[in-house]
Amino acid sequence: GRVVYCEEMAGRRYAFYAPQVWTRQRRILMPSASILGTHLCNAFEVTRMNDMVAAGLLDVTEPTVVPWRDLPAAHQAMWDNKHQGATYVVNHALPARGLRGRDALVEAWAAE
Repeated sequence: GRVVYCEEMAGRRYAFYAPQVWTRQRRILMPSASILGTHLCNAFEVTRMNDMVAAGLLDVTEPTVVPWRDLPAAHQAMWDNKHQGATYVVNHALPARGLRGRDALVEAWAAE
């Protein structure tokens, strides 16, 4: 299904309650932007997506890592549509970036 808005929407902020957009891969089309479904429904879809990432079929952007103390500014930047990256991750407990797995995390905590 599609929801099409036929007016200029640039410079405005809109909110949608549209669970079908996210869970059923629907689209909302606008002249100056588009919203595509992003949430996965079940383990099969998650596994399929992970396989596509591993095969290089999906381009995954590097997240912008924000320290806990900068969280209010990050939220404001997103609200004002002035954020730097496509994805934000708040670092509230990780001692270093790039850790892979629980053992690496425990070792990094022990080294502090």
